Amino acid sequence: MSNKTRQEGTSPEREAIESFTSLTKCDPKVSRKYLRRNHWNINYALNEYYDKEIGSFTDETSTPAHPIVYPDELVQVFNQYSNNSSFDMDSLVKFIEDLGYSLEDLATLCLVDLLGYKNLEEPLKRETFLSTWFMQGCSTLPDMQGCIKRLDVKLHEDLQYYTQVYDYAFRLILDSNRKNIDIDDAIQYWTLFFQPVYPVHIESNLLESWFHFLRDEGKTLISKDTWHMLLLFFQQYLTIQSIIDGYDETAAWPFIIDEFYEYLQDH
Repeated sequence: MSNKTRQEGTSPEREAIESFTSLTKCDPKVSRKYLRRNHWNINYALNEYYDKEIGSFTDETSTPAHPIVYPDELVQVFNQYSNNSSFDMDSLVKFIEDLGYSLEDLATLCLVDLLGYKNLEEPLKRETFLSTWFMQGCSTLPDMQGCIKRLDVKLHEDLQYYTQVYDYAFRLILDSNRKNIDIDDAIQYWTLFFQPVYPVHIESNLLESWFHFLRDEGKTLISKDTWHMLLLFFQQYLTIQSIIDGYDETAAWPFIIDEFYEYLQDH
């Protein structure tokens, strides 16, 4: 049996295919196609399926051949926060507050990642909101609070999930038609991500030294590569002394991290 066949035969993939097929009433082969194309993320796969097979979620003239019947309580939650049937930024802020969080909480990143936001400029589609919570088994606000609390705990304990949310944060805060984020935005989020309660436990002086370096050297933009590699760098070097004693200048770190190493030696 090939690796490809074994991967699709494992329980999580089978469950995803069954769930997708149950929701869309399509052939399991079609379900597998959309799920594989979206790396087995059922929410993204549903988005693509309905957009391509039935029509945009926002197209009120499109009537699905097999409409999904969502629980009344779930539909009521969407209607409660939507603004003229649009789940816009004001809707999201109020929703976050009623879940017990604020925009500054990293748990909020878990929420918007779960909902499939690519940016915060575009309103969330009704079908995306409903299908996401439906797949999580959530119909009421308390259900959703419990879901986000579990993701928050996972963020504190699971390095792989923490890394996923960390990388997602860059894509979320990146402005349209830009490849880099502003240094102030980067520092704001780094301050949140590198708190001692999260999986990467660097000393506070190291993070402050990184911020001083960026400002002293007049850095204004952070690239995706720098954002991602800094997390790997801080996983390997947890203290300033460990960098001074063990940094390998021949390793494939971004040039800005080489500059940081030289900055630490000089200071």
